[in-house]
Amino acid sequence: MKKRIKHRKKANRRKKIIVRCIGLLFVIVLLVFYRHYFVPGGTEISSTKYPVSGVDISKYNGKIDWDALEAQGIDFVFIKATEGEKYVDPTYNENLNGALEAGIPVGAYHFFRFDRQGTKQAVNFLENAQIHKLTLPVVIDVEEANHFTSKKKKSAILKELRDLINTVEKTTHQQVLIYTNEHTFQKYIEGNFPMNDLWISSFNDPPKVRFQWTFWQYTHKGRLKGIDHLVDINTFWGDRKSWKNYLEELEDQKQDS
Repeated sequence: MKKRIKHRKKANRRKKIIVRCIGLLFVIVLLVFYRHYFVPGGTEISSTKYPVSGVDISKYNGKIDWDALEAQGIDFVFIKATEGEKYVDPTYNENLNGALEAGIPVGAYHFFRFDRQGTKQAVNFLENAQIHKLTLPVVIDVEEANHFTSKKKKSAILKELRDLINTVEKTTHQQVLIYTNEHTFQKYIEGNFPMNDLWISSFNDPPKVRFQWTFWQYTHKGRLKGIDHLVDINTFWGDRKSWKNYLEELEDQKQDS
């Protein structure tokens, strides 16, 4: 009898410890979430380190005060327009018009889905991005992650990606800018799209890719006035003069197309 009581006490102590551990873990998760999304701080733009700075946004950034953003010296913005074969970001038109009214150079990106047909994804992008309004290149966002992968072979995925890029380029007469991270770059992009400029997401300083990048996304934790949530911050490869020349070249290409 005493052994049973002793055993039950030990079992109850173990249960209490487990419950406390779960409770503590839950509190930690809440604190991390709160700090990530609501506590002031994070990375701010640095005109000294990065002479040309910009952001990329989607519906997850919430409503944006474009005048406040422009007043902080933001040089460019890329806005999510579409994803896969059918999805359209519900805030795209509002964000596009807001950026244009604020006079911020703007581009749009399509999120490539590994498990969807490239030509159908191109149609979705072309029908909804209002590309004629853009001042920056159109972008194809290519990221391999656990929830964005496909059972297709690499060769089949590359075919769909090529179909997407070729269709967009033939229709717009513009060269697509490819956004990707270091892992996906090495697996799918490197050596396969040598004519396309690169927008690299990397938290290494500088990015560890054997390819000249045009844009670099160096943080997901930017803090800017006019955006309530954390935002991605990017920089351009060159100085202010190079940036001016880049915009002029884009304008010339657009007029020639």
